[in-house]
Amino acid sequence: MEYHRAQALTLEFTDLVFKGQNKKIILNGVNGRFRPGYLCAILGPSGAGKTSLLNILAGFKVAGVTGSILVNGKPRNVTKLRQQSCYITQEFAMLNVLTVRETMEIAACLKLGNTVEKKKKAAVVEEIATVLGLKGSLDQRVAKLSGGEKKRVSIAMELITNPPIMFFDEPTSGLDSCSSLQVMTHLQSLARGGRTIIVVIHQPSSRILELIDDILLISGGQSIYNGPLSELVSTFNSIGVQCPQYYNRADFALEVACHERGDHVDKLAKLTAKTHRERRGDFYMDKITFITSCSDVTTSTERSSMLAMV
Repeated sequence: MEYHRAQALTLEFTDLVFKGQNKKIILNGVNGRFRPGYLCAILGPSGAGKTSLLNILAGFKVAGVTGSILVNGKPRNVTKLRQQSCYITQEFAMLNVLTVRETMEIAACLKLGNTVEKKKKAAVVEEIATVLGLKGSLDQRVAKLSGGEKKRVSIAMELITNPPIMFFDEPTSGLDSCSSLQVMTHLQSLARGGRTIIVVIHQPSSRILELIDDILLISGGQSIYNGPLSELVSTFNSIGVQCPQYYNRADFALEVACHERGDHVDKLAKLTAKTHRERRGDFYMDKITFITSCSDVTTSTERSSMLAMV
């Protein structure tokens, strides 16, 4: 089945403010950008506003929100974005008596409708199962799957519509270290196919952290860093916050966000806002750079006629 190659989408947001019940400020001027082709993570201590931000960006929370959200430089259309994206929560419901194949075929029928032939739907199921390492489990009942396999099945069900943006709320929650690494490796592979993959993740291990390209660090509802993981330490060093040698950068970032390494949050928030203003509108250059860097690389995801998102 030939899928139309979806447009690579950059999500950019400026001065997001969200007030919850009793006008409590949950997000206070959050700035950031998530790029196609990169695995992007939202980090921060508990209660920092990570899931609220994810819900706002995905269009599931609009009341009480102010600020700007752009998709490829244009104001976000919530209805259109909901059609172009999927949101995978921590909890996912599947029938234990069905096989993986049956589960995915039902999802394909519901999502693709009667306009797609049964044979082509079956081909879609096979293709996605191959991409996510589920080919050998297609005829296994859901009840017998591991937690990591179930998480991959939940991802597979959403991939049927080939969304260019995918939101994940703590995809490694409840999984052991091996399963967590497998899931995040597959998410990185999906990102490399040209999708914008955005995950909320809590205290990633060093191995998982190495899979992440860009991070948005939140503290007390403020964005205190957004950019490549590779530049996190040098950015913090520029204001006098030193990361110990051989230290997990995620632990270091969370300690800064929790004020355990001094009171640097306000200074970092101002620096992040300044950096964001200076780079606004350069998403087209990011897209060109991504396409150029991937032009000589062939992965199983990129080879797929159904799932490639260049």
